Amino acid sequence: MVTLRWPGQCLVIAFISFTFTFDAALAVRPGLKIERGRRLSRIFQSFLEDQTDLARDSDRNAAKDDQWQRPCEQCQGAFMNYFSALQTATRPILVTVGIGMTIVVLTWLMMDTAQLFFLPALFYWSKRLKLSSEMAAATLLALGNGAPDMADAVAAAQLQDLPLGLSDLGGANLCSLSWGNCLCLLVAYMVDPDAKTAVLEHQGHYLVLLAFYGGAIVLLSLSLQQATVNFWHVCALTALYGAFLLYLLARNKIEEQMEGISGPTGRRRNSSTHVAMEDSLACLSPPDADSWRISFAWALLLPFTLVRMATIPPCDLRWDTPRRVFHTMCPTGLYLLCRLLGYIPAPDFNGGVATAVVLILITVTIFITGGTSSSAKMSGSALPWFYSGMSLLALVSSMLWLSALSDEITASLEGLCRFYKISRLRSGFTLLAWGNCAGDLVAAYSISLMGEFSLAFHGLVASQFFNVAVGFSAALMTVTWKSSEKTLFDNGWPVDISHPLLACVGSILIVVAMQAVFSLVDLNVRSPCWSVALAANYGTFFIYMWMNTSAEVPYQLAG
Repeated sequence: MVTLRWPGQCLVIAFISFTFTFDAALAVRPGLKIERGRRLSRIFQSFLEDQTDLARDSDRNAAKDDQWQRPCEQCQGAFMNYFSALQTATRPILVTVGIGMTIVVLTWLMMDTAQLFFLPALFYWSKRLKLSSEMAAATLLALGNGAPDMADAVAAAQLQDLPLGLSDLGGANLCSLSWGNCLCLLVAYMVDPDAKTAVLEHQGHYLVLLAFYGGAIVLLSLSLQQATVNFWHVCALTALYGAFLLYLLARNKIEEQMEGISGPTGRRRNSSTHVAMEDSLACLSPPDADSWRISFAWALLLPFTLVRMATIPPCDLRWDTPRRVFHTMCPTGLYLLCRLLGYIPAPDFNGGVATAVVLILITVTIFITGGTSSSAKMSGSALPWFYSGMSLLALVSSMLWLSALSDEITASLEGLCRFYKISRLRSGFTLLAWGNCAGDLVAAYSISLMGEFSLAFHGLVASQFFNVAVGFSAALMTVTWKSSEKTLFDNGWPVDISHPLLACVGSILIVVAMQAVFSLVDLNVRSPCWSVALAANYGTFFIYMWMNTSAEVPYQLAG
């Protein structure tokens, strides 16, 4: 158990002082401000402004020789532009190796953030709202995993590069479904080999989800087959996701009424609510293992753990002095994080004073009214009055962290693709897909390790359904906002674009069919053949895309 060696009041006061001093430095010294090229605020600001410049847009397809030399806004990370760093490096190979190591560390941090922060908050609110696994996957988990993909899709639309947006979307969908389900199936196969149980609570529910998702893929393909975007077709996609949520609500209500009449069916309900939330502060204690590698990894991760705990409140149904201090610091820490990432612009003097007053009042209120109690697990009534609100803050803050880490991975990969002159479709379908689906993969793998296979399988499909029906629809709406229909290419899709897109759609539908068959014949996962088949399908797709998307494709017509 971690205890504080100094009064909590001093720690909170020191943290508050540091935060506002650093925030003032960001406002006074613009050079310290971190500029991001992939911020949602910039995307929607450009959406509200008229950015049509026909001369500029007509020159993009004509002047391809210097396209690899133009500035790359999408390569802008938190602290540097990866493409510019590679351009100016005397030894770009070493910089490439450094970027590769950075991607590995960021992926590691994403998995750690999902396990320690995002999933406990997800389980808490799943229990609080009494959500089934299917509803939790279609709402909380889909929103958390879909935020980075939605930002990328809207950014591609604003850059008038829907071919890249479609390749990102299709590649990320296939990567998430193939490798995510592959990981979940492997975990299910290796866990408890002697007495296997079904990994899905109800196979019929999973089949309905697959049918809705497959319908969304087909509807999107039919809507874009003529290389045109129609606003009402886009609305139909979003309505399809809304219909799925209404179906879940109606089905859950009917099942509750049936159970009220006939009694419990014996099927485990709300499985995600029964996951034991581990001690969230255990990560601050040195590991008991004798291996120096584990101790080194813990020491390497400790600074990042402290930074995240200052912005994400612990959500483990425990309460004592250390948790009281971390909860006290989190509103101010989250504000500083949003300032650093560029979500909140630098306020003027009056705005800064008002913000400081509000945050200080919140901090003092939480600290004074928090009290202390035992660190053992407690019921909701024994926890502080603000615990539910802070748990919601934990869910939002962990989603911001996952989105920022995924954004950084994507920016670094885009920098590598631009520097090594990898075509937009090739990078979108293959390399960038890994960055876009990293959050889905680590969340599904982490949930599977906890034994929540139903939530993991439903979450993978529901997240991609959300990305297609809601995330990408938002991107298409920005294209058709001023006119109900927009032509992307005068003579239909170029062959260099249409054939890879058709191959991607076919590969996705194959995965959907494979998962449907799996749910009907082998819910106990007694064979690893399903994982092998999924990996083979993605490997075939990867090879095909790498061989057939080397040529640079044209941009869509100007807006």
